[in-house]
Parts: sequence; structure tokens; C-alpha cells
Amino acid sequence: MSLLDTYHALPIKDVEIGQMLMDVMVIIRNHQLRLPTDYVIMIKALVTAEGAARQVYPELNVIAEVRESVKRLAKARFQPDVIWRNLRNSFANLWSYQREIPRQLQQIISKLDSGDLRLQLNHNKLEKLAQSIENASNRLTMAIIVAAIIMGSSMIITTGIGPYLFGFPALGVIGYLLSVVLGLWLVVTIIRTKK
Repeated sequence: MSLLDTYHALPIKDVEIGQMLMDVMVIIRNHQLRLPTDYVIMIKALVTAEGAARQVYPELNVIAEVRESVKRLAKARFQPDVIWRNLRNSFANLWSYQREIPRQLQQIISKLDSGDLRLQLNHNKLEKLAQSIENASNRLTMAIIVAAIIMGSSMIITTGIGPYLFGFPALGVIGYLLSVVLGLWLVVTIIRTKK
């Protein structure tokens, strides 16, 4: 609404096309809409061209300058013979489709009946995704094993059952050392793959 309020009462000669297009782009971005790339490039080119032209000739009226070209293009596009040619092409395409579609449907139904209908999927770069999933699952498995060793070692140490190493049950100490080594190895592999 603010865009309409800004421009609807302005005389055409006072409308700055570049600024108006920039305002439109702001609204599009605020509402998380996406324009085709060609339109974005066209808008940037128009904004740049109008800005440069206004620096050279401040009294420039873009609407007045393009009015004749727009009229000529509209007249060329909407001439009766052009409209008739487009309609004729559309009807020709429709006629070919109405003959092709029943035949294609019949082929699909016959393949369904005979069990020959197959679905073919083309997957690109799924190997990389599969490798990433496999690496993540391997790390998760290793982390669970390290956690289990730590828990088991803690339970063994609390029992106080010999033999002893450094004044603690040897099996618990060995479990702690093993979990430290495996944990460090896991951290190193994670850091290495991120590089």
C-alpha cells in the first residue's frame, strides 16, 4: 500500500523509474518472493541506465521517451494477423495433443496390465550424500562406544575389584585410557574431514 500511496498521485513525468523499481525490489525481498534471474538483471540494468541518464540530463522523462516504442511494440504484438497466427498455432498444438494423449494413455495402461511399467530415477551426486551419511553414522557409533566404555570403566572403578593400577582397578583405568584414545581419534577425524 505504501508503494501505491507514493506513486499513484504523481504525474508520470515526475515518476523516477529507477527508484520505483528499487522500491518494488524491497517489497519483493521483504515478502521473501523470488523473481526470475532475467527480470532481476533487467531491473538492475534499468535502474543503472536511468541513474546515468538523469545525471547527464536531469530533466529526463523516461515515460515520454519510451512511450512511442511501447506503442509500436504493443501494436506489433496485438495486430489481428499476429493474434490469429498465435491462435492457429495453439489450436494446431491442441489438435496434435488430443490425438497423442489417448495413445500415450493406452500405452501406460497396457504396460500396467502387463507389469512392464517401470519407474526410473536419475540421481545426481547421491554418492556424496551417502558418503556423508555413512561418515556421520560411523562417528555416532564410535561416540556411543566411547560413552559405553566410560560408563563401564566408571562402574568397574566403583567396585574396587583388583588387580590395581595407580591405586584403581586396572580394568577401569584401561577402559578410561582406551576411551580417551578413541575420543581423541574421533575428534581428529572430525576436524580432518571438515578441512
